[in-house]
Amino acid sequence: MRIFSTGLAALAGLLALALPTRADSLNVAFDNGTLNTTPAIVTFLTTGSDMNGMAVTFTFTDGSTATSFWLGGSNASGDTGGVTLSLSGDSYFNQWQLANANADGLGVTKMVIDAGLGDTAFDQRFGSLTGTAGSSNGKTFSPTTGKTGLDMKATYSDIIRVAPDSPVGDLYRTLTVEFTNSGGFAAARKMSFWADTDTVEPLTTTTATQTPAPPALVLALFGLPLLFRRKRPK
Repeated sequence: MRIFSTGLAALAGLLALALPTRADSLNVAFDNGTLNTTPAIVTFLTTGSDMNGMAVTFTFTDGSTATSFWLGGSNASGDTGGVTLSLSGDSYFNQWQLANANADGLGVTKMVIDAGLGDTAFDQRFGSLTGTAGSSNGKTFSPTTGKTGLDMKATYSDIIRVAPDSPVGDLYRTLTVEFTNSGGFAAARKMSFWADTDTVEPLTTTTATQTPAPPALVLALFGLPLLFRRKRPK
């Protein structure tokens, strides 16, 4: 019996060494925040080059921040702090690219994207429904490559409505991603992620809304299926 138990223990040890440790986690939440109103959705086929003007702010492990402004598909205009965010092509069919080349070796603890400054709205996946009329299907923030060892909380905030209708709960102005693991999104790291967007007419803000947001989602970083595909215009 002792030989059998010892054999099982040895086998378990070998399996533990062979299998990677999955400490990665992703929590996605929604916060209505400030109500934003747009007269219309211009297009749901939004590319990286359509977002000029939106602000991207990074907070680093030493507490410092850097704010840059989107131009031509990346956060090239402004103080990037050595962190590059870029998107080539339509955000429904192409992934965003995040790379940390901070010269001081600092990690990123938080990334805030104010898409509204670039007449852009984040369009999260709304179950099997289109959501806001004219928005088509969306994709919620979901990392693919470069996510190993990262613990993240993504929050969609500042809900958007198309006047005169009430907000549905799929469109948001701001996306905040917090890296809560030790060291954050460390220097020399790269990551790809999904996050769909739509182009909207300029936003105006009013008072906070009490419209219920979708319940918070806890999503695994592995095996998230792409269940819905956007229809291309004929």
